[in-house]
Amino acid sequence: MAFVPSTLDLALPSLFKLAFSKLPNVEYTAHSLSVPGITLPEIRVPTPLLNYPTFGDKLNFDPFTINFLVQSDLSNYVEIQNWMTGLGKPQSTEQHRLYKTTNTLFSDATLLILSNKYNPLQIIRFKDCFPTALGALSYDSQITTATPLTCDATFAYSYYTIEAVV
Repeated sequence: MAFVPSTLDLALPSLFKLAFSKLPNVEYTAHSLSVPGITLPEIRVPTPLLNYPTFGDKLNFDPFTINFLVQSDLSNYVEIQNWMTGLGKPQSTEQHRLYKTTNTLFSDATLLILSNKYNPLQIIRFKDCFPTALGALSYDSQITTATPLTCDATFAYSYYTIEAVV
């Protein structure tokens, strides 16, 4: 006989809220995202008969990519672009030095998974995020419908944890 849960409360992919401590303008415009995958590489242990697999000792976390709605004044796009410019110093090392003195280099991010009643169920915390890619802004004068502009941003981070809200 198949197992039938006493309650079936399925997760809805549209019920989430994302906040970066460093990016206040991105908080309410996150359009879509995926919780990154995790891999635990296997190690082959040599023996005289066969090399048998066992688990490794370090987790590998996939990058965290979000898609966000771009504000008309580009303020949320510019927040990420300025962060990347401060980290990457494209014009001089002075840019990085000045950025470090007035800004933090990393930011924690919090993803709230919400119930169908918009109550927080799970908190996913990303530790020490920093942007690694910011997508292009594609303008097209031939679009006749009011389609909002979106952009992808990819972040690296140390790790993430998932905690139930009590």
